Amino acid sequence: MEVLTSESHVKLKQAFQQNPDILREDFNTLVSNHNLQLVEHYELDEGFTLKITDSKNDENDYINASLVNQALPNLTPAQATDERLWVTLCLNQFKEYVKARWPKIDDGKHYFVSGFRGLTRSNAIARLWWCNHLAQKMNTSNKVRKEFFSDIDRRQQIIERPTSANARNVLKVIFENITEQNETGKKYRRENWRPFGAKINFVGKRKVLPSLSESRLKEILLEKYLEN
Repeated sequence: MEVLTSESHVKLKQAFQQNPDILREDFNTLVSNHNLQLVEHYELDEGFTLKITDSKNDENDYINASLVNQALPNLTPAQATDERLWVTLCLNQFKEYVKARWPKIDDGKHYFVSGFRGLTRSNAIARLWWCNHLAQKMNTSNKVRKEFFSDIDRRQQIIERPTSANARNVLKVIFENITEQNETGKKYRRENWRPFGAKINFVGKRKVLPSLSESRLKEILLEKYLEN
């Protein structure tokens, strides 16, 4: 697929700052009106259509994340840091999904991002690819992966933490614990998540969590989870 050149990417951001409504334009019109240039760069299977979701609804993120991953079969994590790719997809191939899921365009935050936090939280399409990537790395059941996707704020609080809480095996144990506790009747409560996250940070500063066995990790983190 073709993506915006670096120069055109900068030009588009500058044009957006002058007039946010340009993001509503058809992609070909946008390219023509602003003299943008494209370059062939990535492999995209355009046979995939994302499930349209109304705004403020995360329920289709799990399905759509898998679809984005399938549409970009050979994309590497290094390539997935290319903001040009995600801006192009938001404005072109997946524009209808983005408009329905994130209708507010004034701040442009679901289009123009930078850094890992912006990619995993804000860009409308990049967040799906990156969260699918992280979920697959956990090497766990689909049930646990669905739990990982079920609350965006909870997920981001963990994967954005600077401590070892965002390591693959720690992520896996956290969400396996949550899934198991949900099934026993101790449902996850959003108001308890921040205190639990703080406890993970505290423990993570005293122990190198990723170096522990899964059974020991589960024991430690379940104890902290049940304290809430």
